[in-house]
Parts: sequence; structure tokens; C-alpha cells
Amino acid sequence: MKMSYDSYAWLENLSDENVVKWALSRNEKTRKLLSPLSQKFRKTLMSKLGEVFLKSARITDRGIYALYVKQDKYYVKLLKKDLSRPIFILSSGKRNIVAKKLYASPCGDVFALTFSLGGLDYGGAYLIEVDTGKIIDEIKGVVYDFVWLGDQKLYYVRSYRKTKPPDGGSVPAPRICVWECGKEEVIWGSGLSSPHRITIKASSGRDKALITVNKGWLSSTVYVGELNDPDTWRKLYAGENFLVRPIDFHNNQYYLVAYDGKGFGRIIGVRNANTEKVKTILRERSTVLVDAEIVENVILTLYLINAASRLKLYSLQGRKMGEIRFETPGTVTIYDSTASGVIFKYENFLTPYKLFYFNLDEMQLLDSRSENVDHIVKDAWATSKDGTRIHMFVVKKRGAKISKVLLYGYGGFNKSMTPKYNVLASILLNRGWTHVLTNLRGGGERGRKWHLDGAGRNKHKVFEDFIACAEYFKKRKAKIAAYGVSNGGLLVAAILTQKPSLFDAAVIGYPVIDMLKFHKLYIGRLWITEYGNPEKEDDRKYLLSYSPYHNIKRANYPPILVFTGLNDDRVHPAHAFKFVAKLEEVGAKPLLRVEKASGHSGASFKTRVEEMADVLAFLETALNNRK
Repeated sequence: MKMSYDSYAWLENLSDENVVKWALSRNEKTRKLLSPLSQKFRKTLMSKLGEVFLKSARITDRGIYALYVKQDKYYVKLLKKDLSRPIFILSSGKRNIVAKKLYASPCGDVFALTFSLGGLDYGGAYLIEVDTGKIIDEIKGVVYDFVWLGDQKLYYVRSYRKTKPPDGGSVPAPRICVWECGKEEVIWGSGLSSPHRITIKASSGRDKALITVNKGWLSSTVYVGELNDPDTWRKLYAGENFLVRPIDFHNNQYYLVAYDGKGFGRIIGVRNANTEKVKTILRERSTVLVDAEIVENVILTLYLINAASRLKLYSLQGRKMGEIRFETPGTVTIYDSTASGVIFKYENFLTPYKLFYFNLDEMQLLDSRSENVDHIVKDAWATSKDGTRIHMFVVKKRGAKISKVLLYGYGGFNKSMTPKYNVLASILLNRGWTHVLTNLRGGGERGRKWHLDGAGRNKHKVFEDFIACAEYFKKRKAKIAAYGVSNGGLLVAAILTQKPSLFDAAVIGYPVIDMLKFHKLYIGRLWITEYGNPEKEDDRKYLLSYSPYHNIKRANYPPILVFTGLNDDRVHPAHAFKFVAKLEEVGAKPLLRVEKASGHSGASFKTRVEEMADVLAFLETALNNRK
């Protein structure tokens, strides 16, 4: 296969001081240019980002533990009557720790706290004794899904990125490990086809292991067995061309969500690996089933309706028993469940969190925080090139005209774009902007077909959807700033090279840009099922047709800000660097912003304030100067 010459391949070598120098020199110019206005935004951001945010919560015998962050301090509270005294405090410190999730033991005596180091996926977990606050151990690496078996024993998934796992195999490779009294051992995952992803959780009765092996974002297989005996873990149910995942083990039966049929999701009951005896518990609806938990003998389900969360209750026979609605379109995230109760977070565009505990007797609000901004949220629909209707959330301050639009898109990896708290949008609303969240094909908002219609060789439909959303507001004489991060950065960059005049400004963060080499940079092999394989001639030809890096031409581009972080070990910063370099080559003047300690897993409070302040300064400057 003939390979095209890549004149900026040298920017992929971050160990070359000339590469870092090249990036930081452009970063310095960008910050200097944006600094006067950026300084004015920092005070507002210090206030908004400096508030308390809820990160995670778990149910234990002692009560409910919740992980919060306030600026660079992370703390855990036991949510009883007194919410004032944290039981553990962790500062970001010199290591630039970004705490991620809390995993408490069932008895509540110990917990694991996973973290990133300066935005890297690489980080680890602290194992902490509650009564003393003592750190029992630090487990280093990319680790997640902690399942406690006792105070001195637990399982977790370790993702091997740079070095092969002890049992062999190519990277990236996940394995389930057991930690006991300070020692780690790989116990499961050897021999699975690569690349793949693994998740593990315990049943609510704490007797069964529920494991999912995902092959990309298109198919998965569920494995089960006795929680305390990995030798019993066996395949239960495979989704050959669809996703399937476990809910629980109840009444001697495994409950799973299967996205077969039309791909909206149905709940099935499986007693063993005999697929002929699979029983439909809850039939497929016309809306997407996101999550489900069994509480006593009731199934609490989480559906998406026009990309907003709706909780519904069903009997184990599939009979509807009620539903829980929220006045404003929002997002529900289920944090944890037991046989008798569930804790979940509700949020919307201007509500950071409301933490609820639900059982069959009550739904109790445990803690909350919201902003008092008089705003409205409306549904709007654009029509894509092939006639498909594309849903959008339109958020603006009450009484404001739609004149400056922040248009956000993603469109990939079966990921649903739902109403979540957004500091950037909150600030812009008060300045007369309209925030628009688009639900493009490639996402998970409308089922499996919706995802597949925007994956692989259908990726062009995602771009057409976003173009239609932009044109919807263009017809209404609004100025449009397109915003995308990661796969969303690919979205904005691809359209920028196809239709340079469509946007009035473009913000591209931590992006995937070079579609012929993404699989060779960091963990990009995992994305082949989503994008296609550049090593295959037909896939390569299609990828080349839209790859932003390869479709840059001389044109009248709008103002462009590209931002990334040297610590991004998921999407290589070279994607951003090469895109900027080639834009410069054709006479464009993109701005490149680079952080030394940020990545896909976050950043410190100070870094987030500075990064967001520069984004805001760019947006205001770009659209105010646009004729």
C-alpha cells in the first residue's frame, strides 16, 4: 500500500525538545494575544469553578459516602445529618492530582480513590482507612472499577498502555487484577481478542461477578461467576453485532440489557449460557434504555427522551409502575445501588448537582447546588442533508435574542450529549450568548442505528448533521462559534476544511485530526471499530476523504483556536500540532494553546481557570470582530 509523505511527522516526538519548543512558542504568542480580555474572565471563573462539585458517591453499611471537589481540594463526606465535617481531605499538591472516583467497601471501613496525575490517564488509586484517614497503599497505573471483597482484598481493572501485561499480549490491553494485603496479581483477561475493554462489578447480593468485555463500541460479551472464585467466571451471553451488559443477579437469574432488535435496549433474563432460554423481561421501547437497577422486586430504568433523562419503574414482569420526571431537561447518573436502594445525581445546564437516594418508600434529596440564572431551555430541530431530523437543546437567558451562538457537537462512540452543567455556557448566557447542544448521529441518543449511521463509512453524516445545525442559526442571522473536544474536535476540524465559511469562529480541543495515523498514536487502536482501519485500502480511501489534516487548503478561514495538553496520553497532542502547522503552511493564522499539565482526564483548578479564560477571551474577541 502506498503511504503518503507526512512532512510534519516530526511533531509526534514529544521527547524531542524542538517539538516542545515549537509548541510552547506558539502557546506563548496565543496567551499574550488573549491575555488582556482573559484576565477579566479569570475572576468570574475563579468564583464559578471554585464552588463545590460532586464527583462520586457510594452506598455502604455506615451510610452514603460522597466525593466532592472545591478548587484543588478533594474530600469525602459521610452523608448523615451533619454534612459539615469531611472524613478525608486530599490536596492536588505538586503531583497535580485530579481525583476521579470513589469506591467504598460494603461495610464502609475503607475506600479506594482513583486519580489522574496532571490530566494523564495514568495515575492510580489510594486505598484509605476511614477511621484514621491513613493511606493503606497506593496502586499506580491506569486502574478503575474497584470491587471490594474485604478490607484487605479487592479486584480492579488495570489497563496496560506502554508495557505488555505479565501474561503477554499486545497493548493497549486490560486485565482484571486482585490486590490482597499489598500484593497484586493478574487473574483474568488473558487470551481475549485485542483490542478490547473490560469492566467489572459485583451483583447487589455481593455473590456474583458481572464482567463485560467490549470490542470497540459495537459489540460486547458478558461473563459471570462466583465473585470469590475467578476460576468459575464463564461466558454467559454474547452480543455478536450489538452491545450487551449486565444489570444484576436476582431470584437465581441474571438480568442484562441487550441492544439487539432496533437497538433501543431491552431487559432480558438469562439463567445460563443456553441462549435458547433467554427470556424478555422488559421489551424494547422506542426510546433508549441507558441504565437499569433492581430495587427489591422493582426495576428502576433510566431512559433518554429527546436526549433528556427519564426514570421509569417496572415490575419484574415488565408492567409499568410509575415514573420520575424532572421539570427541566437534565441528566441522571446512577452512582451506586444495593438490593434495597439507589443513589443518583441529577444535573442540568445550570444545576451542577442534586444527589438523591431512592428506595420503594421515598426519594430523598441528600445534597444539591444550583445557579440562579433566569434562563429557558427549548428543543429545536434541524434537517440534515438526507432529510434526517437532528435534535438540539437551545439554552439562552430569558428575553435575550439569538445573535451569538456557541454550537457544541460530538457525534461518535455511542456517546449521548445530554444536558449537563456547563460553566462556559453559564458565563456566556449572562453575556447574551445562546448555548446549543446538538444530538448528532454517531451518538447514543436514539439507539444503535443512530450510532452506526454516524460510524465507520457513515462518518460524513455526522458532519452533515452539524452543518445543518449551523445553517439553522445562519438562516436566523446569528454568528456561530463551533466548539468540539476530542472526537468533537475532529468534527469541527473536518467541517472547517470542507466549508471554511460556515463558522464565524472555531474552537478545537484535544482533537483527533490525522485519520491515517490515529491508530498508531497512543491507544488509537481502540478506535478502529469506530472510524475504520487505515491499513485497509477501502477504509483508508474513505478516511482520507475527510481527514482534517489531509484536507487543508488555501481558504479564507475564520478565527481558529486549537488547544491541547502535553499530558494527554489518550489523544496524542501531535494531532493538534500537525493541524496547526499545516494551517500555517497555507497562510492561515490559527492560535495554538498548550498546557503542560492537562489531558483527557482533567487538570488542576488553576489550569482549568486559565484554559477556560483563554477560550472565553477568544470567543468574545472572534465574534465581536466578525462582520
